[in-house]
Order: sequence, then structure tokens, then C-alpha cells
Amino acid sequence: MAIPATFLPNNEPLRRWEKGGIAVLFVLFAAFCALVVDRSAYQDIRLTDANVYFRAAWAVRSGANLYETPDDNGLHYAYPPLLAVLLAPLADAPAGSSRDGMLPYDWSIILWLVLSVAATFVSIHWFAQGLEENAADPALRTPPVGCRRWWSNRLLPFLICVAPIGCTYSRGQVTPLILLCIAGMFRNTVRGRNFRSGVWLAMAICLKVIPALLLIYPLLRRDFRALSGVAFGVFLGAFAIPALALGPVGAFEVTEQFVETVIKPGLNLGGAGTLFREMMSMNRPGCQSIKAIIHNYQFWDPATRPDRPNAITTLGHYFASALLVGGLSLAFIRRRRDDAVGQLTMLGALLTVMIMISPESHTHYFCFPIPLVMALAHRSIEAKPERVNPTPGTFALLIFASLCFTLVMIPFWDLRREAGIPLYGSLVLWVAALIQLRRQPALVAARQPSPLSCAA
Repeated sequence: MAIPATFLPNNEPLRRWEKGGIAVLFVLFAAFCALVVDRSAYQDIRLTDANVYFRAAWAVRSGANLYETPDDNGLHYAYPPLLAVLLAPLADAPAGSSRDGMLPYDWSIILWLVLSVAATFVSIHWFAQGLEENAADPALRTPPVGCRRWWSNRLLPFLICVAPIGCTYSRGQVTPLILLCIAGMFRNTVRGRNFRSGVWLAMAICLKVIPALLLIYPLLRRDFRALSGVAFGVFLGAFAIPALALGPVGAFEVTEQFVETVIKPGLNLGGAGTLFREMMSMNRPGCQSIKAIIHNYQFWDPATRPDRPNAITTLGHYFASALLVGGLSLAFIRRRRDDAVGQLTMLGALLTVMIMISPESHTHYFCFPIPLVMALAHRSIEAKPERVNPTPGTFALLIFASLCFTLVMIPFWDLRREAGIPLYGSLVLWVAALIQLRRQPALVAARQPSPLSCAA
């Protein structure tokens, strides 16, 4: 008689030293969050991009121009109008304007940070839950809450991407909310709720346009219910919800302005002015897109580096983008995996490609590989359900990626930004995903349970 899955060593409760390690991790995390609040709300200069969102929310409430109202650091809002509308309760008025009915700024920062942290951990839990509920081997399916495997499935991707996660909190970015939408998409996809999964994807697109790359996934699967959900969700997020705050005419006008000031410059269809310089200048610091890194290698000296890309940079960017997206698509079409790990591998790989080919890619974007990290780790332990951690090879690959994501955070080392070190980690993950997708999959229904599974 085989050993029941509940008696597997890694399905046991946490050991004492593991509980202590998690407690220390939470204490350090709480201290970091306190530091984020201090630098965002209590310094002479507000060191956070959240002020951009809060100022845009004030523009929604006051009727000011959404894309021409700068924050205290002179930066402008460059997102679809949905986020500004949803953040109206956290609005921050410029100096000299009335703050009647508005929360104190520090409270807005605290609430935004709490929302970001909650979105991060719920996202990781939803990704892990989708894999656990649909594991091919019963020994890996739905481990007891709080056991060693349960914690490992959630802590490993967090620790691998902890540096960019910390960066997104520090900068007050919207990345955790987008990750939550992608997790909602995956969770509903593996549960067969395809229309809902499309709505979740639409919400990610309406928060920040670049997740539109994930439309490739339902297109490759010919998932027309998900695509109809995307269409419905985009209508809600891009027009219906903004119309409630701005009126139908105002919603149409602000969307038109977003296309003119953000979308067209992002697609090299023209653009100028302040917002263009903030977003699309090739001399802006810290950009990690393929286009920016190719440009940096051509013009290594920042003092003589041109502001616009040349033909070599543009062609190189398009060629690399086609190679990355096309390679994944062909691998998925030829060896399509309908199991949860295969689906998360494809979604995570597309997210990883998204941060490399996005015209504007920053260090905090590199928490988007979280689902791919989770999928690769989960696949590596399928053959040995008694294992709580990935195989040494997979673990070394993930550590390499984590180091690449972390090195770029080291202060006073400009070379790591100019050279695009995080791209190397992303490319390694892309190759691992490509290999995983190209392997001939066995049908889930035909797989035999592990000798340690709960089958008698």
C-alpha cells in the first residue's frame, strides 16, 4: 500500500527553525514597509510614484486635465484613465488647492502600500493554488494549508523576486495590482471560467496597456469565450467606469488624449512634449527594455548618447521582439499543454517577454516573472513529490535570475543599468520556458500517480 500524500515529509507542519525563519522574514518585511512609508510621506521630497496617481485622482475629482497635471516632482500621469478614477478616494491636491474631503497624504500612502502588499500575496497564493488544485500527481495536489510544501510554493517565488518586489513598493507602483489581475486570469482559466478570465485580463490592460501582449494566449488556444470577456472588460474599464466619474463625453475625450500622448509615442507614431520626454527619451535613467539596452551599447557614453533611437536600434528591437514572442508561440502550438503548469509557464513566459520588449521597462517590472518562477519550480518537483524544493539545476537557474534582478538595485553602480543585467536573467527564464514548452507532454489523464501518492 502506497504512503498517503498527507504523510509525505514535506506535507508535515513547519519545523521550529522554519517557523523562526519565516518570523524573521516578516519582521524584516514590516521594517522595510515602515521605511517605505517614511521616504514616501515624511521626507522633504516625496520619493514615490504614488504621488503621480494621487495627483491624477485629484484631477479626476476637480475636473483638471488628467495628462497635464504634474505631481510635486514634475512628473505626469501616463496610464489609462481607469486607475486615476479608482484612486479618487486617495486624491492629493497640489499646493494651494483645497483639500476638503481628502485623506491626509500619509494615510493615502499607507493605504496604497497595504493594498499593494495584499495584492502581491493574494497573487502568489492564487498562482500556487491553481497549480496545487490541478496537479497531475495526487501527492502534489492541495497540500495541507501551512505545511512545508504549502509555504515553499509561496515563499520561493517571493524570495527569488524579492528585490523587484521591494522596488515596486518603494516606488509606489501599480505593478502588484496588475499581477493580481493576471493571477485572477490564471485562476479562472484553470477552473474553466474562461469569460471571467478574459475580464481579469481586460482589467490588467485597462490599468496599464502593456499586458495586452497576453492576448496572444487566448488567441493561440482559440478561447473565444475569454476573448469575449476581454472585450466586455475593456468596455467596462476603458469607458463605462470612467464615464461614471467624467461623463460619457469626458471619458471619450480623456481616452482620446491618452492615445495621442501615450500610445502613439509608444508605437513610434509621433509624439513630443513633456510626457514624451518622460516616457520615450532614450536618455532616461534605469530603462531596461531591449531597445534601451541596444541603444546603450551603441552609444556607451551617456554624455554623447542621442535622445532618439536610430534605425539599428529600432530594427534590433523589432527583431528581438519577434524572436521572443514567436519562439514561445511556436513552442506552445506544437506542444500545447493544457495542464495548469503548462498554462502558467506560457503566461509567465509572456509576462517575462513583456518586460523585455516594453518601450518603457523599469527595475520594478521584474517582479512579473513570479508566475514563471513558480511554474518552473513546480514542474521540477513533479517527478519526486517528496521533494519540497526544485531540483539543483532549476534552483541554480532561479538563483541566477534572482541575482540579475538584484544587482541592478545596488546603489552607485551605474554600469549594471547601462548593460541591462536584468535582461540576462529574463533571457535565461525565457530559454527555460521554451525548453519546457517544447517537451512532448504526456496526457494528464494518462499519467500514473507517484508511488508516494495517495493511490492504494
